[in-house]
Amino acid sequence: MRISKSYPLAACVVIEELGFDSSMLQSFEGLGLSGDDLPDLCRRIAVSADHHPELGLRIGRSLSLGSHGIFGHALMSCRTLHQAARILMRYNPLDGETRCANVSYTADNVVLSFVPPFDIPSFPGLMSEIFYAAVANALRELLSTDLAGVSLELAHVPRMDEERFSELIKIRTTFGHKANRLLGPIGAMQLPLPAAEIETAPLYLEQCEKLLAQMGRAHGTHTQVRRILLRMKPQFPREGDVAAMLNISPRTLRRRLTGEGTSYQRICNEVRSHVACEYLRRTEIGIAEVGALVGFEDAANFRSAFKRWTGMSPSAFRAASADEPAQKSENARIAAGHGFAPAAG
Repeated sequence: MRISKSYPLAACVVIEELGFDSSMLQSFEGLGLSGDDLPDLCRRIAVSADHHPELGLRIGRSLSLGSHGIFGHALMSCRTLHQAARILMRYNPLDGETRCANVSYTADNVVLSFVPPFDIPSFPGLMSEIFYAAVANALRELLSTDLAGVSLELAHVPRMDEERFSELIKIRTTFGHKANRLLGPIGAMQLPLPAAEIETAPLYLEQCEKLLAQMGRAHGTHTQVRRILLRMKPQFPREGDVAAMLNISPRTLRRRLTGEGTSYQRICNEVRSHVACEYLRRTEIGIAEVGALVGFEDAANFRSAFKRWTGMSPSAFRAASADEPAQKSENARIAAGHGFAPAAG
């Protein structure tokens, strides 16, 4: 899994807020870090802030759901915490070859355990503190409330007392346990989240999951561009803006995409076309609203573009999609009648 550029940027902000120099992290400010970069990044973070005891908590607290890119948007599209937990298990950005986060259940609690994917001898517990502070932040965003009935158990002993740690993370925390565990009431897992009231949330979540899965397998500049477009839709950025996000020139971006057999405009059209087709196929929202969801303020412009992409108008595509199940059923009946498939009875 690729790592969001928001992570090193958040670390830089926190390090500077604490009064230290963040220049050691400049090489990590580009988009598209891989999991292999994390150990070096975290070691530099610790050294840059002179191992400040509040560093991990402050970085985790600064990460909003939007900071996690597509992964965060997928979480925001979940209808329950149970669904969000499944997303975390499948696509946790910190996971490498082995799973470092795991969700389990007891009769009364849901338990989120975490085993750091690597050690930082100079700052034991840094990864755990960042992880759990970020999780606490995400839960508050998803629930729009404080975390009542939640407690945190840490295996390491931070360089501050439990009262101060609990105050910073806003969760009752105790140290020196056998494992890292966040415990919460199991009944909260099925409570409806804000996305439960949004008609298109399941479809958007599905698209996020598909793209997250593709990102786990795919590499290259075209994959990075698609990530940016999904994260920033419907306000699709200009090619030059995307090049700046990748820390390369527009000319280099065009050369790399050409070498991968595509172009920036082609990727934009592919993303817009795919998302628009899914909305038309899977929802009943109006044509103008579908156009707005993929970046078109004018419905006529959307209709014209959609016809160029697919050879059909949006309304014709929707009608054809609605006929697909019936047509498949009719084809099966005809095939059965001609001996191509066993007839019922």
